[in-house]
Amino acid sequence: MANKRFIYLLAFLLLTLSCGREKGPEYVATPVIEMEFGSFTNGGVSIKVRSMNTDAVYAVARTASEGSPTSQEIVEKGYEEKDGAIFIPDLKQKTEYTIYGVGMHGTDFSKTVSITVVTPFQYQWESVRNEIPSFADLDLLPGGLISKQPATWDEERLLPHVTFKDETGKEQWLHEAFLFIGSEDAKRKAILCIAEGKNKSGNQDSWRDFADYWTKKGGVVTTLDRTIGNAVSRIGKPSFKHKVVMTMPDPIMLEYFYNKNSSTTYWGQVNGRTLDFSDPADQVLAYMWFIDYVRELWNEASPEHLELAGFYILSEVLVAKPDGWNYRYKKWDKILPDISGYLHGMNYGLYWIPYYQADGYDMTDDLGIDYTWLQPNKYWDYPEKKQKKSWSWVFDSMRTYGHGMEIEFEGSHGESGWSQYEEGVARTSSSILETVRTDNDAQGTGKGSPNPQAARNKALLREYMNEFRNAGYYGKARIATYSGTNAMYELATSPDAKDREMYLEYCNFIVNSPLRK
Repeated sequence: MANKRFIYLLAFLLLTLSCGREKGPEYVATPVIEMEFGSFTNGGVSIKVRSMNTDAVYAVARTASEGSPTSQEIVEKGYEEKDGAIFIPDLKQKTEYTIYGVGMHGTDFSKTVSITVVTPFQYQWESVRNEIPSFADLDLLPGGLISKQPATWDEERLLPHVTFKDETGKEQWLHEAFLFIGSEDAKRKAILCIAEGKNKSGNQDSWRDFADYWTKKGGVVTTLDRTIGNAVSRIGKPSFKHKVVMTMPDPIMLEYFYNKNSSTTYWGQVNGRTLDFSDPADQVLAYMWFIDYVRELWNEASPEHLELAGFYILSEVLVAKPDGWNYRYKKWDKILPDISGYLHGMNYGLYWIPYYQADGYDMTDDLGIDYTWLQPNKYWDYPEKKQKKSWSWVFDSMRTYGHGMEIEFEGSHGESGWSQYEEGVARTSSSILETVRTDNDAQGTGKGSPNPQAARNKALLREYMNEFRNAGYYGKARIATYSGTNAMYELATSPDAKDREMYLEYCNFIVNSPLRK
């Protein structure tokens, strides 16, 4: 009982003392804001805004010659935030602007924050487009300044990707879209994608040459356009316009990625300034430079039968979380959303094909990627591999994130795998062909050796198509196709009936998809 009386007395004394004290200063919440680039649209820019303790947030765009505004000027002349975004209209094309923002709480201003944007220039053929182009299937065309053979996409080699002859001998259109893709600069012995090996990272000259190979007038884009045009003269115009997606080299932070002390300023210059790839903003600028250069080349080439649909992320893994492998040297979450916004302002898409269970496959919406195709990688599940790839993971992920799927097979120039043949006789055990060629000619008609893995590999291609159908995605999800560097041509022109039968089966799978109707 005595203890209870003591507690009551202590509480009374504390209450008495507190009543005799003067009140401290009242806490006033400080307004705080953050801004992030959203997208270019309708001749202006959309800015994403996050804020705390604000009644309103405003932003204004200024060029360098106009100088920095005061907080009061931002409020009086700026545009107000609505639903987490601020839209600033009527901006000039191809102009650098600084976006200044400020938040208000009563009469108090937040600290002024700013971001820099460069508005895109649109060509006439871009300005008439009011949405990102759509396509049902995407066919990968590997090559361009790489050591793989054959290195050149001529009309003869392209044709089996563009049209095929059905069971009656009637020529039909095949793929809707093509991905121009490559990862090496053999000329400089440099690599264009992030890799753990001891490769030198491609610089601005590597990027320029890569774009030239594919999209410069007289390059692959001209050859592909001519191939389609010649087919039009034989079978008439298709019900769709063929699309091209162009690969973007990775803006690799380090000149030698394995050496974390190597240069971050090796790449080159934009607008007379040397870029520093330790700053994600400069990696974004390099991407923008490449996109604009490709668009300039495309405008000069002016292909009649092709439309540039968008751009592709070369890296097959996107580390975008701080706990990811080597995040501090990658930081894709600081780069890709800005590129997505830049592309969307011109109605271009951003595309990606990650390998099986690669980092980033579950973050594509956050990164601004418009469409993703998952690599099942079942084709390379050699018998000695203990950990097999799972179809259930592929289809569960497609269901959860809305992704498509890549079909995978290879010809004479695939990867080395199990059961290698005698050196100089067979290139690879991953070939789908009945005979594996040993020469590098595009026709693939040189000496070869019977391929004991052909039946297994053909069965795997059929497994891809059947599993896709059985999972309910045929006609609902988009398809991408990786066929190595020459398998489509080799199958289509093979002297072996089993190869030609496989080619026709694949072609029918592509063109009969309900997505094509």
